[in-house]
Amino acid sequence: LGFISAVMGGVISANYSAKNPMIMAWVCIIGQVISIPFTIGMFMLQDNFWLAIGCLAVKYLFAESWLSPAITMMQNTTKPSKQGNMISANIFYKTNAGMLATFICGLLSFHFNTKANPIVLGKILIGILSVSFAGSIPFFYLAGKSYVNYTKKKELKRLENE
Repeated sequence: LGFISAVMGGVISANYSAKNPMIMAWVCIIGQVISIPFTIGMFMLQDNFWLAIGCLAVKYLFAESWLSPAITMMQNTTKPSKQGNMISANIFYKTNAGMLATFICGLLSFHFNTKANPIVLGKILIGILSVSFAGSIPFFYLAGKSYVNYTKKKELKRLENE
């Protein structure tokens, strides 16, 4: 479902961003906002396995929608000769953020002795995932505003050259 989410985000942003470049950022933001309650649901609805799995599915269906528009905004604002570096840096930082989150989760797991009380692990994961989803929202917004400014400047330059 993560692949479908990434493609869906790309298709929506590609179809509507020509009229409004900020759509790319809004696709990222809306996907993250929708993901938060379903992340909470997949951990908290333990009495109903299928409902919890349904929450997981919906979360994945929206949580990865940021990937295509975010990469597209980065590629569109980077010289072709530097796009490989940009993609590599993006993957590097995402990988390090994932490793840091795993490390923090492990520390919290040991601190709160989740082997004796596994429900606490779900709460730790809710916190880490919700903070990461919510924490990305202002940065997607700022990236979108920057992308809009970039596209306006590029369009003005194109019009001047005509």
